[in-house]
Amino acid sequence: MTFKVTISTEIPEFWDDNLLKHNSSTAYQLSVWGKIYQKSYNSIPFFLQVTRNDELLSQLMVLLHNDYLWKNVNFLSNVIGNKLKIKNSLGWIYGPIIHDSENHKEIMELLLNSLDTIAKENNVNYIRGTIPPNFDISTESIFEKSGYSSTPWTTHVINLKQDEDSIYSQLDKKTRYDIRKSEKNKLKFEIGDNFNSLLAFDNMKQNSKNVITDNSDLQKNRWDYLYNTSNGKLFLAKLENNYIGSISSLTFNKNIVQHGVTNIKQNLLGGTFLTWNLIKWGIKNNFNTLDLGGINPNPQNNKEKQISFYKSKWGGKNFKYNIYTKIFDNTRHKISTILQNPNKVKNFLKSN
Repeated sequence: MTFKVTISTEIPEFWDDNLLKHNSSTAYQLSVWGKIYQKSYNSIPFFLQVTRNDELLSQLMVLLHNDYLWKNVNFLSNVIGNKLKIKNSLGWIYGPIIHDSENHKEIMELLLNSLDTIAKENNVNYIRGTIPPNFDISTESIFEKSGYSSTPWTTHVINLKQDEDSIYSQLDKKTRYDIRKSEKNKLKFEIGDNFNSLLAFDNMKQNSKNVITDNSDLQKNRWDYLYNTSNGKLFLAKLENNYIGSISSLTFNKNIVQHGVTNIKQNLLGGTFLTWNLIKWGIKNNFNTLDLGGINPNPQNNKEKQISFYKSKWGGKNFKYNIYTKIFDNTRHKISTILQNPNKVKNFLKSN
């Protein structure tokens, strides 16, 4: 049985259409997801396909990043990173999509070998990726054999093929109370229908997390290729004339994935209001699932504990998966990590 791996930086014909043939596919593997980073940060998408006699068995899109993960790093660190050639990384989310589960082991091994080839040809420092949470195939031993370490991760996925009352009845008493209370706060649920909606989302993110959003290209490309299409949606909570919360979601293949959340006035229960209305919207628009987004199953601080509690309170099925990482040179990776974090640079200089 002969398998063939094709690697291309051009979008293969029917790439997105083929994703629709598998229920695990999400917008993270769409060609436009790669295009957003290509146009915003000069990242390079690689499209990998495994075939047998022209039959597609698997597909995986990975991104070769150079500037993206260094976007907030100071000028000197970037110069050093470029000089040492330690800035390049490969990454993917929720892949590969395997259309032939019977031969998954051989397919995975071929894909991982192909990633090694791309990495060596492009001075990649490390590779990192996640499989789809509902992947019903054991992969740990395959990744371990190829030199990857694994970090446990988890997400809660809500089945939207139920009716609204069924989901509501499964929630605990406190969550149902919070929903009723949030609905009394005169909040308005909106779906972002113009570029200003994205600006509002980014402004809330800056205010709530002290995150600097200064890449106008990224904002434009996210709007053009994601939120202004059927592949993504921005959901916002508004009190009178002010936005108080928002959820950015990917909406492809009847699967909703919660990608980003902001909530600047928690006492108004904007997050609860938004999540409940997102669930109702998904049911009304015939979506199959709502993935509330990955969390650490072993929270390390209060923030992670709060996020874990919030996502678990909506019920849904708990899916455990892994973040896989392959580091090619520990010394180069350590230097890269230090340069990307100014505080680590200061501590390193103090200790030497």
